[in-house]
Amino acid sequence: MSGSLNTAQQYLDKGVVFYNKGWLDEAINSYRMAIQMRSGNFPRAYYQLARALLDAGDIDGAIEALRSSIEQQPDNPDAYYSLGLTLARRGEYAEAIDAYRKAIEQRGGNHPWAYHNLGIALLRRGDFNAAAAAFDGAISQRNGEFPKAWHNLGVALARLGDLEQAAGAFRKALDQRHGNYPDTQFELGRVLVEKGDLPGAVEAMRAAIEQRRSPFPQAHFELGRALFGLGQLEEAIAEARAAVKQQPVYPEAHYALGRALARRGDLKEAIECYRKGIAQREHFPWAYHNLGVALARSGNLDEAVEAYRKAIDQNPRFPRAHFDLGVAMHSLRRVPEATEEFSAAIALRGGSYPDAQYELGRLYAGEQKLDLAIASLQTAISQNENFPEAHHELGLAQYRSGKLPEAVASFRAAIG
Repeated sequence: MSGSLNTAQQYLDKGVVFYNKGWLDEAINSYRMAIQMRSGNFPRAYYQLARALLDAGDIDGAIEALRSSIEQQPDNPDAYYSLGLTLARRGEYAEAIDAYRKAIEQRGGNHPWAYHNLGIALLRRGDFNAAAAAFDGAISQRNGEFPKAWHNLGVALARLGDLEQAAGAFRKALDQRHGNYPDTQFELGRVLVEKGDLPGAVEAMRAAIEQRRSPFPQAHFELGRALFGLGQLEEAIAEARAAVKQQPVYPEAHYALGRALARRGDLKEAIECYRKGIAQREHFPWAYHNLGVALARSGNLDEAVEAYRKAIDQNPRFPRAHFDLGVAMHSLRRVPEATEEFSAAIALRGGSYPDAQYELGRLYAGEQKLDLAIASLQTAISQNENFPEAHHELGLAQYRSGKLPEAVASFRAAIG
């Protein structure tokens, strides 16, 4: 019996040697021989077999081997931890979470990597509070020195909307990596965009791109967004072009490039970009809306109407699309439809949409419905006192209604 056991151990040891050399097939065969010689009862060999199977891409086999190891040796934190990692690779996060927690429990609560990977699984499940707590536990057990956990804590806090704390966590990760951590620079940049710190976001995104030294289309896209917000159109266009060059199927980047080109007045290319984005992502109401705006500015009102309608079909609660559709309808002299769209825009804004009230007032005035025009224009002014155009249109409607003192007052208000 003892000779048999020694031989099984020798096969296990030989398997470890093969595994360390990267000879996975030989390692797997040696581990299986070790298990066979122990009549299937060799938890350590099952554990090592699982590692080799996982590296060979046999996730199902690795899970089966780890479960055999645990069944034969229930007090087995390494196997539970590896089982969590393997289940997570297969997307079975609920079971992975249970495995990580079991590993932590069997280590007396002291298992920083299990806490860290527990946090990642909880992130994938959308439980951001629990994920943040797990990352905090991992960091605490490493005496604060755990850049990966700081990074992922920042991700969890950002998902919770705690942008200030998220930025602090990302900066802590960067401090511990001496600033060289491109994924963290990228996430920090995204948080700074949300905080409104666009110069800081630009700095972080540029660092991410420089440190990655390989294609990073998402960072080029986010950098372009920040530059666009700062009004640096040429640089924004260059970054959006870099994003779509590195990742041609990237609807959001095509859309962003279209916006920047439209802002520069390059409507033809902007229209092409919006259409590329839409072709890559069918449900894209903002792209349809901006396509409509660019088409309208190009004089293609019928096509603009079609684009606005598509935007509204995809997002019926889109007041700006209703407003712009109303403007296009008014230009096409389709007055009933324009009235309907302006009214819809106003309703979707809870009655507070001075620009729509103004356009509705102009429409009513053109139809000689002067009382309605006056009412709409007065509402526009009550919602936006600094609206000289509305004061002027109101003065015209009052003058045509014979309300001369009121017209004079409105014209004076328009002049300022």
